[in-house]
Amino acid sequence: MDTDRTRDKLYITLILPDDREVEYSVPAVRALGYSPTELVKNDMEILLPFQIIRLYGRAKNYHKRKDSTKQKFLHDFSEMCNDIVCTMEKLHEDKKITTEEYKTMLEITTTLKEYVYKNIDDIPESGADSMLQEKVVFYFDKAKEMGKEEGQARALSIFQTIISLKDESESDIITALIEQYDLSEDEAKTFVDEFNMISTCRNK
Repeated sequence: MDTDRTRDKLYITLILPDDREVEYSVPAVRALGYSPTELVKNDMEILLPFQIIRLYGRAKNYHKRKDSTKQKFLHDFSEMCNDIVCTMEKLHEDKKITTEEYKTMLEITTTLKEYVYKNIDDIPESGADSMLQEKVVFYFDKAKEMGKEEGQARALSIFQTIISLKDESESDIITALIEQYDLSEDEAKTFVDEFNMISTCRNK
């Protein structure tokens, strides 16, 4: 994998309505030539997930390598993962990226890792990617829990609205729920039915 940090240029040709052509050139940075910390210093943290492909060149013909070479690769892979994840974690702790951005970065990193190194079973089996996997599992479980809590809070709010409209007709309550919570008619009716069922049970 080429990790040269030299700046090349990308050339873009624009064809104007009068058929004239204008060529623009913009500097291109070979980001793999930077460490995760250097990317952050150069305001290129958006490229952090792509650091995971740094060892792609060494991954070629992995299964033909000597055991000592394989062990060195797995060690370096683990160090690379930890460096990437720790850099992202610090950005998140310092509030330079949001939780959603952090989660997305982890997801992109994992997707790239699984695609680029898909033929190397030794990576997950040896735990070389354990830190990355632990963070992914943690944040996705956390996101599910937050989603569950948000859903419960929304349901409570809907039931409170139904209570406040108890003197209105059922059709008026359903209409109000549709407008206030952007529900479909079936969803609004389901909430009303659930509320009526709960109320009936409590009155028994």
